[in-house]
Amino acid sequence: MVREAGVGRLVDEEAAEGTVVVNNEFFSLFPAAPPQLLYRFIEQTLQPGPAVSLKCIAAGTPTPHITWALDGFPLPHSHRLVKGQYVSAEGDVISHVNISSVHVADGGAYTCTAANSAGEASHVARLNVYGPPQVRPMGQQTAVAGRTFIIACPASGHPIHSITWIKDGSPLPRNYRQRVLANGTLVVQEVTRGADDGRYSCTASSRSGRSDTQSLQLRVLVPPSLAPLTFPKGTRAGMQIRATCLVQEGDQPVRYAWTKDARPLDARLGVRTSQLDAFTSILVIERAAAEHSGNYTCTASNAAAASATTARLTVNVPPTWVVEPSSTSVALGGSLALHCLARGFPDPVVTWRRQAASGEFVGVVEGTGSGESSIVQWKNGTLWIGRSARGHEGRYLCEAGNGVPPGLSKLIDITVNEPPWFRATEQRQEVRVGGTATLTCHAHGDAPLTLTWSKDAVSLSPLPRYQVAQHEEQDQGGTISKLVVTDAHLEDSGTFSCTASNTHGVRTSQLHLLVQDVPGPPSGIEVVEMGPQHLVLTWTSPEDSNAPITAYIITLEPQSPSAGAGAAREERVGGHERRLVLKDLTPATRYNLRVAAENRVGRGRSSSPVLGSTEEQPPSAPPRDVRVMAVSSSALRVSWEPPPHNSTHGTCLVTTWDISWPAHTPITLWFFGLSTPKAQDQLHHQLLLSP
Repeated sequence: MVREAGVGRLVDEEAAEGTVVVNNEFFSLFPAAPPQLLYRFIEQTLQPGPAVSLKCIAAGTPTPHITWALDGFPLPHSHRLVKGQYVSAEGDVISHVNISSVHVADGGAYTCTAANSAGEASHVARLNVYGPPQVRPMGQQTAVAGRTFIIACPASGHPIHSITWIKDGSPLPRNYRQRVLANGTLVVQEVTRGADDGRYSCTASSRSGRSDTQSLQLRVLVPPSLAPLTFPKGTRAGMQIRATCLVQEGDQPVRYAWTKDARPLDARLGVRTSQLDAFTSILVIERAAAEHSGNYTCTASNAAAASATTARLTVNVPPTWVVEPSSTSVALGGSLALHCLARGFPDPVVTWRRQAASGEFVGVVEGTGSGESSIVQWKNGTLWIGRSARGHEGRYLCEAGNGVPPGLSKLIDITVNEPPWFRATEQRQEVRVGGTATLTCHAHGDAPLTLTWSKDAVSLSPLPRYQVAQHEEQDQGGTISKLVVTDAHLEDSGTFSCTASNTHGVRTSQLHLLVQDVPGPPSGIEVVEMGPQHLVLTWTSPEDSNAPITAYIITLEPQSPSAGAGAAREERVGGHERRLVLKDLTPATRYNLRVAAENRVGRGRSSSPVLGSTEEQPPSAPPRDVRVMAVSSSALRVSWEPPPHNSTHGTCLVTTWDISWPAHTPITLWFFGLSTPKAQDQLHHQLLLSP
């Protein structure tokens, strides 16, 4: 099955695995590997009669083919000799020669040769068959003049004592060019017509005096000898070209073949070849073009060999545009690549020039400018501006020439457009509530330049407090628009966008306005823990006023009248605190507690007061003026005055106590400073009473 595989390509799906057919030719899909002989037959010596099998196994890519020879000649045809070859499952080629009943005439040097497109490998071993010498016919042979002629004497029989050669009745060798090797092979170097052609005889002899002789007729062929192929120098496009392939020596008939760059001549090139006579072939190109340049080879072949001569044709072609430059514009600060590409032979040289103030065109100096703003001409002719500036505007000339007239040139204009831009694309401004903020937008770019304002991506509200003024800046250039926000409110905080636009683009600058106020009162004021001399207070931060809280001020004021004016005190904690332990307080005292927040704008209002009370604790002094009165013979009344007020730490519950006990019994009294049922006795006064 053959299916299409692209333009001009056919693939044979039934071809051997690992190959494809393209334009009716087989190609391997795998890397080529020269053959290797995996198995070789060995030399054998035997009597006539038995069967003999010679085998070679080879592997390679593509699959190699194995051929056989006997003493350098093809195997003789015989019903006793059978050749076979097949490919194993592993891809190895197995070839064999089977001789059913060996004869003396079957002896000699057998060669198996495995070959593929990547190379070849050979193995030679003798099959010796006992018997008298026999020489197989050699027929007519040819040799190529100037080369070496080698032929083996195809002798069989065993043992062979000697092999000799004669030419035209004279034993060989007769000169330095002739040699007879020990195995009977004849070697003739630098074969010459007239001296080496003729009749040669080979005689094989045994020690017993038996011998056999066969002859061959050698014909010396002269290969073609070609004069050097040449093309005229300085060939330009449009000229006519002729080249002559001249055979100076060689046997006829001679066949001629022309190739370009090792391929047959393409009919589309319009190249003609013709044979003037038996010794001359010419190549004609009516009108030379760039595609005619290349290496041309004339190959002349005859029955002897093939000879070739090669010459390089170079067609000089004037420049033609591949990429013609054109006028262009670029945004200020943008990059620009001006392509000016021409082809021809030799390769054209591209040069850029710029029109000076005088009107003359001067060379563009590479590196003009600083940093990324410099101009660089690349090797391919492209003019590159990394960061365009106003100074790059003007008229430029691109020239391409290679010494073949006419050259090329093109005038172009570069315009540098300035889209809107800002020196600062982002600003921040802070103002206090009630203050005035002025937001300034300074834009640059080609006129006319339009500036518009928006807030948080929404068009600016038409509020009386928002006023916009715009004017042209004379000193620094550009256009300035100012947005004045009066009587600033917290809700004025946000991102104001100034958008500048012209015919070359749109850019936006963002101005962040932050309206700040003093903090509001903290909330969630709560006393979470009480003790005789401390309170633990917590609170929640107030709403954001666009300024971080730097401190909290806690005010505590005792409600006790005895505290007097000025008894209130304040404590400060950091802005990150949400809890405070108030220490060194008076036991059994009520306090009004307030919390205020402070930021860099100022101190905010205090929270509503929260009441907190410290717990009582035992009096710190004993009762005063303790008095004892007899009530009866077995009872006393004890009375006293409370301790000083500042040491009671609560309310005293008892100031009189009646006591009874048996007569004449001693008693010791302890006076406890009790204030509340919770208070524990820590201080006492002792009174001893005796009858």
